[in-house]
Amino acid sequence: MENTTNTNHQSPKKQIARQGKMSPPEIESWMTYSWETKQQTPARLEDAAKYLAVMMTVAITLFLGGIGKNAVLTTSSWWIKSIPLLWCLSLILSFLVLYPKKYRFHASSAESIQEMTEKIIQWKQRIFFAASLCFLVGMVLLVWMFIV
Repeated sequence: MENTTNTNHQSPKKQIARQGKMSPPEIESWMTYSWETKQQTPARLEDAAKYLAVMMTVAITLFLGGIGKNAVLTTSSWWIKSIPLLWCLSLILSFLVLYPKKYRFHASSAESIQEMTEKIIQWKQRIFFAASLCFLVGMVLLVWMFIV
């Protein structure tokens, strides 16, 4: 994603100005903000996945180091045994968000780069959502273990 060559060789500000009359500065600044935010989304998803991975590691360590280890080894309840498995799955999914995939795009085509960026964002969002869901289900099961 380093090569962000635009086929028109224009920034979004110049493209807005070409569409008719000049846009007010507020609209230009919001369009620029929207454009830059979309470009930074993959990095933000990766940061969130890093934090989730840290939370997973702490949760697994505390759970298996404390009361959870005995509960997992001595119980026959599937839902108690699924807690560390869900958290491990969440950890793996978090690492998949960080793992770089190969994407095909034409470096000289701005449309190709934009499509590739949108595919990266969609893929990382889906994987991060699945990782978060596994973590939350594990937390709900852990709370349920103490309630029951």
